[in-house]
Amino acid sequence: MVDAPRVIQNYYTVPFYLLMRVAFIQTYPIYHDFLSTDSWLERMNRDRWMPGIVSRLGHEVELWAGATEAGTYQSELDGFGSYPIRVFETTSTGKRTKHHFSDGLIEYARIFEPDVCILKGVDGGIGDTFLKRYLLPERKTFVFVIGGKYYSRYVPDARVVFYETEAQRDRLVSGQFWRFRRAVATESLIRLEKSIDTDVFRPI
Repeated sequence: MVDAPRVIQNYYTVPFYLLMRVAFIQTYPIYHDFLSTDSWLERMNRDRWMPGIVSRLGHEVELWAGATEAGTYQSELDGFGSYPIRVFETTSTGKRTKHHFSDGLIEYARIFEPDVCILKGVDGGIGDTFLKRYLLPERKTFVFVIGGKYYSRYVPDARVVFYETEAQRDRLVSGQFWRFRRAVATESLIRLEKSIDTDVFRPI
C-alpha cells in the first residue's frame, strides 16, 4: 500500500519553515463527478488528507470547492489536523460542468489572502478562472496536483507540480514544442502517488 499521507508529510516538513496560510482548491465543481455535497464530504482520500497534514503541521488551512449551493463545514479526520471546508456557489457558462466557475470563491480569496494556493486539477473552470482573475494578477504562489490531465498553459508557472506517473513527468520535462508547450523545470516536479485501500481492493 502506498502511504500517500506520509509522502505528502515528508515533503511539507521541509519547505514550510514559517507558518503559512494555505488554500487547497478543487478546480472542478463537486457535481462534475455526479456527487452531492454530502457524498463528496464523506470521501476520505488524498484531497482530504493533504489539507489535514498541513493543518497538523500548524499552518492555517482551508479547502475550497464549488457546488450548486454554498456552505461551510469542518474537517475532523482521525490523525489529521482540523480545517474548514468552504463550498461556494458556481456560475454556469453552459452544459459542460468543466467550465463552471465561482465568483464567490475569488471574492473570498481576496479576504483570506492565502500565502500559497494548491490546485487539484489543471483544467477545471474554477481553477482556470481563479488563475486568470486572482492568482496571476496578484502574483500569488500556486501549486498543482495533477491527475489524468497533466498540462495546461499555467503548469510551467507553478512553484511545484505534484505528478502521479513517470510518463507524465517525462512529457512535462521534455515539453511538446510542436504543440507550443513549454517544458516544466525538473526541480518543480515531485511525484505524489495515489494510495490504495487494500482492505477494499484485494484481487485474488
